[in-house]
Amino acid sequence: MDSELVKGTEKVVSNEVKWEITTKALRLVAANPQIIVSGSLSSLIFTKQQAGVSVLEPTDLATINDIDLGLTDLRESREIKNNFAGLTSGQEFGIEVEPILQNCIYSQDTRSLAVQWAVVRIGEEEVRVQYTTPAFLLLSLVDGGVGEKTPAEKIKRKIQLIQNLPGFSPQDFVTLAKNDIKARFLMNADTFRYWQRNLLEELAEGNSPFEDLLAKNYENVSSLVDQAHLLNCLKGPDDVKKMEYVEVRKVTDLEMFLAEFEGHDLEKSDR
Repeated sequence: MDSELVKGTEKVVSNEVKWEITTKALRLVAANPQIIVSGSLSSLIFTKQQAGVSVLEPTDLATINDIDLGLTDLRESREIKNNFAGLTSGQEFGIEVEPILQNCIYSQDTRSLAVQWAVVRIGEEEVRVQYTTPAFLLLSLVDGGVGEKTPAEKIKRKIQLIQNLPGFSPQDFVTLAKNDIKARFLMNADTFRYWQRNLLEELAEGNSPFEDLLAKNYENVSSLVDQAHLLNCLKGPDDVKKMEYVEVRKVTDLEMFLAEFEGHDLEKSDR
């Protein structure tokens, strides 16, 4: 087995090490239907697939920097993460296991567009695993937004790579995105109504000024609402009763990307 190469302060893991870890990881994935291959390994399985079979070689892993896995059942999350962590102990080639939050994975109407099955041939062995489609990869990437780990330029490059994959379906992405936007809106609207009732109950007690109660309760919906719109609509206690979530909701990164993707102008559309 080739030793790790050192480039500056960055360790480059050999394809042989990646191959050994990937082989073991795919065996564990195949043994648990709640685990789904995602990220760059998912893209590789998709592009190498012919008639439902993806034949992988060690050299195919040259562009894979880590393995991303999605969980759909969180009850065994800690144990599953520990199992995969044991495969990469002492190596620079990591395995990230994170819950999948997007609704389209769990919806009967859209799951087949987001997740597919493939037989992966690794050497002389074959394992049957679930993997996320390019359409879902784009959805989850855009939905995650820009952060410290994924700056804007890196996000942009990843978006372009996914859209350029042979077989990427723009229509599947649009369908998945609209499904998630609708599900997220309904869930957030329920949360907002619960917050609204609690605020009205506190206002009815009359123990604190309106502005103080609003400030105290704002954090409970800060991720769901546009603060400027909220403050503009709430001038006093009476406004709380008649407010609808659609008036003050925060437009998500996914919605903005979808509007651009379909050529819409959000500024001219209803909130």
